[in-house]
Amino acid sequence: MKKMMLVLVVFVAGVVSTYAINPVETGVFYTFNNEPVFNRLMKYLNVDDEQADNLKYIFETTASKMQTAVKSNNDAAYSKAVNFNLANAKNILTHSQYIKYLSMINLTLTNRYQEISLGEK
Repeated sequence: MKKMMLVLVVFVAGVVSTYAINPVETGVFYTFNNEPVFNRLMKYLNVDDEQADNLKYIFETTASKMQTAVKSNNDAAYSKAVNFNLANAKNILTHSQYIKYLSMINLTLTNRYQEISLGEK
């Protein structure tokens, strides 16, 4: 189980750190901040009300930090915004919930990149 989490963390961190400000990755966090998507994600993660409130704050703050980074084209601030999200989500969620959260990020990124690839052909 630890090996799977490590792979997911490395994948998510690798995607974020190997690309500069990328609309695909930014869009993932904006999508999670969308109310219907957020509600489904909270149900999937099986969070309690306090966790949901904390995650809502984290997602809103992440979106704000990302908007600022994108406007100023600041790669370091962008990376800090993503790290802020991942670190705080890890503190709020249980181990199994956090693995599910990383899986959702991974799945969403994979789907978005596949959509882009299919659109370019």
